[in-house]
Amino acid sequence: MKKILLYVLTIIWSAGALAQNTVTATSVDTVYTVHPTVGVSELNGTWKFKKGDDKKWAKKKLKTGDWQDISIPNWDWEGGYLGYGWFRHEVKLPKKDTYVFHLGQVDDDCEVYFNGEKLELYIDNKPGSNNADTAKWNQWKKYRSYYIPQKLVDTKSNTIAIRVWNTLGAQGGIRYGNIYVEPTVFYSKLPIGLQGDWITTDGANVWYIGFYNRKVAYQEQIWDYGDIVNNDGIVTVNLIKGKLTKQVVAKAAPDGRYLIGNNDQSLQLYSTTETYKPLPPATETFKIEQPAAGKAHLTGYIKDHTRGGEGLIQVVDNNNTRDYFTRFHINSDGSFDAAVDITSAKIIELRVPGYSEAVRAAMAPGKTTFMVIDPEEFKIRVTDEYYNRERLTLYMGEMMLDSKLTLYTSWLNGLANPDKEVWNRFIYIADQYAAQGYGNEQLNTAALYIANNYSKYQDAESLKKAKLWSARMVMAAPGNHTYNSTLNAIMQNLGERLEGLQYLVKALDIAEKDKNDAYVRSYKQQIKQFV
Repeated sequence: MKKILLYVLTIIWSAGALAQNTVTATSVDTVYTVHPTVGVSELNGTWKFKKGDDKKWAKKKLKTGDWQDISIPNWDWEGGYLGYGWFRHEVKLPKKDTYVFHLGQVDDDCEVYFNGEKLELYIDNKPGSNNADTAKWNQWKKYRSYYIPQKLVDTKSNTIAIRVWNTLGAQGGIRYGNIYVEPTVFYSKLPIGLQGDWITTDGANVWYIGFYNRKVAYQEQIWDYGDIVNNDGIVTVNLIKGKLTKQVVAKAAPDGRYLIGNNDQSLQLYSTTETYKPLPPATETFKIEQPAAGKAHLTGYIKDHTRGGEGLIQVVDNNNTRDYFTRFHINSDGSFDAAVDITSAKIIELRVPGYSEAVRAAMAPGKTTFMVIDPEEFKIRVTDEYYNRERLTLYMGEMMLDSKLTLYTSWLNGLANPDKEVWNRFIYIADQYAAQGYGNEQLNTAALYIANNYSKYQDAESLKKAKLWSARMVMAAPGNHTYNSTLNAIMQNLGERLEGLQYLVKALDIAEKDKNDAYVRSYKQQIKQFV
């Protein structure tokens, strides 16, 4: 007889401090306490404010006796004041964890400090309705969210300081949107008390795949990604916007039902979704969701995607035959939710408007892994403790080298700061690609990228490799002006200026014959530097 997992969800509500407002999950072994988010309106209200600008005002401890009390949001500093102002507020957080601070709109712009440390934007939305609108005078349209690292959190008291400046117009300050703090994730791993054998029947594995959710983009780990073996289940407990969602993966019973327990004290799930009420006097309703047998539920958020529209999911089966397509709706904020039949899936590709590379989920019996939607988020994903970059790359084995090279080139282009590990992997893949005899625009793009960026990584050896690839391409296709131009760029960086110039002159000659005016102007401008 397999062990039966018994657990009861108990809701404890009480008036008063936030720390008393908890949700407790009880198992036969232990008790786990999950705190709800700091309320949506929790930080709306009275803040300390002072005109002027002094970076010392970002400190956690500061005397604010001469600061005035103001109410935010929906407040403009008076008199058409142009300049700087600082806002400060104390906040208590229930546990030492990672959080997100949501601020709303600020006119004109701002910096946010948490316990004296400057925070980075967590969701860097473009301002206004135009996704390309990055003009500095339009930053007031942006709704801001900031990532709070766990190391900065003090469970006793924390200080949020906001440095705001107004350079145009009569209005300035923290104007619109709710101000609140919320956790990013609650159980980054499967709690010990919820482990154990689940009552399931024999049969094929049920694979579960989860894509990124913007609320947990910086967590250590979304799901428990240990190997999934027969007759095992996964439970994760997340708290999103104050609602507890328990997600369970288990096998279907012979009659098609999901059987989690077999007596009145345990939870029984007889459909793909079951809703149940907590103990009085609580009022919130909780839900357990199951994918149907052979189905995977893909939920997530596409970074900086505000166009909505439809995405396409394409499944490759174990015979490498592309045999299944489904379309899914993308919401205006980039979120999506789709179900996919993965009974015989080997690779799942998720395609969305405006992205050239597919998002691939490589699947193997007993294992689940995936790539997320863009290179920057992919970087975040593979820094967790289970799937490091090399391990995930093994699952990318089905991807052609040219696709890998495109992925890593795009990835590097999207990085805010240089990442040596990503660079080394990029060079390795480009070297592999060149070693197989490829000489095309893709390798040329990689070689040019090396010429323009090798100094960031202090990697002169990669530049020498790029010269060999580029010289070979010029020999194979001497009439290609971009190949000649790239070889010149590489040689200039190697100090071979006059030798490289001859290839730039040749590129100009070819472009003139091809009547490619844009390149002709560019090459002439470069040649002028030598005159």
